[in-house]
Amino acid sequence: MHRAETKTLPLGWRAGYPKELDFENIDGRLEEGFIRDRIARVANSPTTSKFFRRAQRNVDLIGLTRWQSLTAQSSDEVLSTATPGYYGDLGRAIIIHHFQHLVKWKLLTLRADKIQPLSSTDFIIHVLVPEAAILLIMQDQGWEGGAAADREAARAKAMDTHRQSGEYGRAAFREESAQGREVLSHLEATLEEKRRRLERRAREEAEVHRLQVIEVLSSDPVDPSSDYGDDPTWLNNAFEAYEALNSKEATPRPRLPSTKLPRTALHSSQYR
Repeated sequence: MHRAETKTLPLGWRAGYPKELDFENIDGRLEEGFIRDRIARVANSPTTSKFFRRAQRNVDLIGLTRWQSLTAQSSDEVLSTATPGYYGDLGRAIIIHHFQHLVKWKLLTLRADKIQPLSSTDFIIHVLVPEAAILLIMQDQGWEGGAAADREAARAKAMDTHRQSGEYGRAAFREESAQGREVLSHLEATLEEKRRRLERRAREEAEVHRLQVIEVLSSDPVDPSSDYGDDPTWLNNAFEAYEALNSKEATPRPRLPSTKLPRTALHSSQYR
């Protein structure tokens, strides 16, 4: 910590990086607005993310086994990408915790045929963590949505900050600190409340969608030459998420493994 106290932290403060962050509200920010929309798009169309394309390229170059090795996961490129800038190791742990549970609760779908050659765990660590970090930093810097050109400028600025502030984040916001333990304990204690809240919102959104589909169907003539024709398959597909959520039975949910990683590497097997 001596170097951090004498050099890394003062340099970060001088650069304008935050001295404090509301870590207990990170998962809430990931659930709203343009951040949620972008994450959903990346999950559904992974190739829209440069982080996914980079991971694909690296796996193609050296093979999946070597890419997943401790040596490869300890490289500067991987460490700088998988650490969420000034949000540090604590922010990384919270983001991973959030997405792991969304997948577990079936509120986020990561299809194997879309994310290959990555596993869902690798995809969370190497794609969703940096994507989420960029979006959080964009929001910190004042972006709340707007024209595409403005968005790209805001994203480019946030990516620069993400890349340059990683060392500061690792020094300032450590997962194993007293603050880190307190925040992670709070998130664990409120996990069931979070699950109920997100599932309730998913049901409400599915119901709105269902009513919109019914309105379209009822206002459109049954015409075999129309986009819908008389085939009800498209309507049945629209009901799938709604029916799945309403038919779920409450089952005990085991604790997930720790998100803590060795200081020297971000080895994906730690999360399996």
